[in-house]
Amino acid sequence: MGQPLVRRTIYHAVFLVIFAIAIGALLRDHAALPVGKAPPLLMHGATTYEGIHHLSGAETPFLRQGGTQAIWWFGWQREAFATAMLLERPILLYIGAAWSETSQYLDEVTFRDATLADLINHRMIPIRVDLEASPDIDARYRLAARVIGGGHSDAVVLFLTPTGDPFFAADAIDHGEEAWETLPTLVESVADFFARQPNVVEANASGLRGQLQAYFMSDWVDTALPKISTVNEYIAATASQFDRTSGGFRDQVGLWPDPTTLGLYLRIGADPARRDVLQMAVQGLRAMVRSALYDHVDGGFFRGARDTAWRAPYVGKRLIINAELLRLYIDAYQLTGETEFRRIAEETTDYLLAHLYNPEQEVFMASELLSIDDATWSEEELLGLFTGPERQVVQLRFALAREPRLFPDRPFRNALAVGASLDAIAQRLGWSAEKTAQIDATIRERLRDARRERRAIPRDESAYADANGVAIQALFHASMRLDLPKAGEIAQHVLRHWVRKGVDRLGVRHALVGDHPNYLLADQTAMLEALLTAYEATHDQAWWREAMGLVHRIEQYFGSEILAGFYDRPQVALPFPLHGLVQVPVRPYFDFIGAPSNPRLAKIFDQLSYRTGDEDWRITADGILLGLAGIVQEGMNRSMASYMSAVLLHHRPPVHVIILGTDDAKSTAAFERAARRGGGVDLLLDRVSPRAAVPYLSDDVRHLLPQIPASHGGAAIFCRGTVCSPPIVEPRELLRQLRQTSG
Repeated sequence: MGQPLVRRTIYHAVFLVIFAIAIGALLRDHAALPVGKAPPLLMHGATTYEGIHHLSGAETPFLRQGGTQAIWWFGWQREAFATAMLLERPILLYIGAAWSETSQYLDEVTFRDATLADLINHRMIPIRVDLEASPDIDARYRLAARVIGGGHSDAVVLFLTPTGDPFFAADAIDHGEEAWETLPTLVESVADFFARQPNVVEANASGLRGQLQAYFMSDWVDTALPKISTVNEYIAATASQFDRTSGGFRDQVGLWPDPTTLGLYLRIGADPARRDVLQMAVQGLRAMVRSALYDHVDGGFFRGARDTAWRAPYVGKRLIINAELLRLYIDAYQLTGETEFRRIAEETTDYLLAHLYNPEQEVFMASELLSIDDATWSEEELLGLFTGPERQVVQLRFALAREPRLFPDRPFRNALAVGASLDAIAQRLGWSAEKTAQIDATIRERLRDARRERRAIPRDESAYADANGVAIQALFHASMRLDLPKAGEIAQHVLRHWVRKGVDRLGVRHALVGDHPNYLLADQTAMLEALLTAYEATHDQAWWREAMGLVHRIEQYFGSEILAGFYDRPQVALPFPLHGLVQVPVRPYFDFIGAPSNPRLAKIFDQLSYRTGDEDWRITADGILLGLAGIVQEGMNRSMASYMSAVLLHHRPPVHVIILGTDDAKSTAAFERAARRGGGVDLLLDRVSPRAAVPYLSDDVRHLLPQIPASHGGAAIFCRGTVCSPPIVEPRELLRQLRQTSG
């Protein structure tokens, strides 16, 4: 496998050392250039650059926040780069998000500093980018920040040349809050360095860009198609980073839930010979829902934790993370039958529908923006809400930490974690399980009321195609496998809205609003998965036709004429500025700097091949997996897990069940229930009406259909790869054979 980028010559070690020394010298003994006022510049009807807030009417809360500050923020727009080139100033690029605590600190403390605002306004050109609204910009510049030596948090502050090439990161010398506390001095020092030695900065920034461009555009190394042994090696390697107590994967910052890797563990663990892997995933899933990562008040998951015990979560609740974890807990329930997993899946479904669904717009919102004060409680505050039996349960139910500072500047506040199960509490207090559960429900309702009394929780109402697509898939699965019909109804409403409002000739737009529509491979992939899931859930061939139309757009606009695989955005002219690194297309296979779309597409094409018998889909999947095998990075990350999941499906075909029967026949519904119970988490399901046979079924399947007795009320066939069962005329027999097949 290829070596990680940070190990390669791209690092520009000599320049970075010299630059850091120069900046350090300026920080120690600073002699600032005179601060002058910016000259007038005509821009879209404005008469001067000074004092213009370009973001006051922006689409997202994070961008609008910039309009309330003294800094004259631009968005990612042509005027910003034109102004930087005219005034010969460096650009300060700030990438963040409304749910990011680092961004909240920067916006509430760092960028409120009047001295810093004046320095930025008169010595730099500030650009502000919402990482969820512009993930392609974020992915490229975040990678550049890490190569330079920064990028240590979920917010990025970079210094760019007027043409948009990065040359320094704000946290390359200091990390954490120290980097932001010294930002005023650093801004002045960088401006001086740029003013005194612009040619040095430009030359080295150009060199860094050239190395990044070569990396993004390099060809894959010809290699063999990976085998199942590759997946087993990956499982062994990642197991060492898995925390069995808390249930997440460790990195340098904290502990993070990784739905993609845990989903791979579940699929590996479905093999009776690998129950050790399943047990590890189950241990992790149990630990996650007992920790403070799970919101025991409203349901749903916080996005991660700053500590390895998951007692101090990052309190933003993002749509995409909750949708991914919902699907994960549905899969875990199907594989294990644990009622705790079903409860969490149902509560997470309720959370998505109650808190992140916008019924007026018929979309899912990006995130719920809780603060630390919203999500935490002091022991005195918590116990003061309850008396009598409820207080007894609270004292036993929640594990309250006695450490004074789980959260910065919030002494003795707790995010709630489970200390004892309801069964254990009932046994200790001598109560019935029913009484204990009723009291627990009353406690949660009172905690919800107390949270609402503090303030109305704001939301980022932006709607993005990738997150909406993942949510639609998860809700369809909740409808099919947990028998939650409302989830399926809303999933259909949202999908219809996106198809009607968010799809045009180039494909699916990243956001429904905005002056400059953007089209990203991650959006196409998520919505394609959603369309195929809608077909599985409803058997409405209109969804199949929409899916095939989207496949055509992906192949036409995102595909490569030379390589199998797909670019991260369409290879046509787009109506927004492609300055700096954004000018650089990401060659197929390299989109793992953002969402790992190519391996997900390989899975889709393999599934289409298994369903239809069309070898062309299989050949496309082969090409993607071959390309990824040559360049995919070492280590554990979402892209590696997604890639390994695609390799697994490539070598281990899913169960494909074909049911023959009318829509209103009771036996048809019984066959569907049997298929979903026994077919595994990657089940492919088709329903064929005698009056309207599905034309895309494989020849192997169509050959068996005439063998089904015409007088029978319904029947089913199941296949794995090209091997199919004879017709089965009893749902119980279908379930028995499926379970026998899956082990």
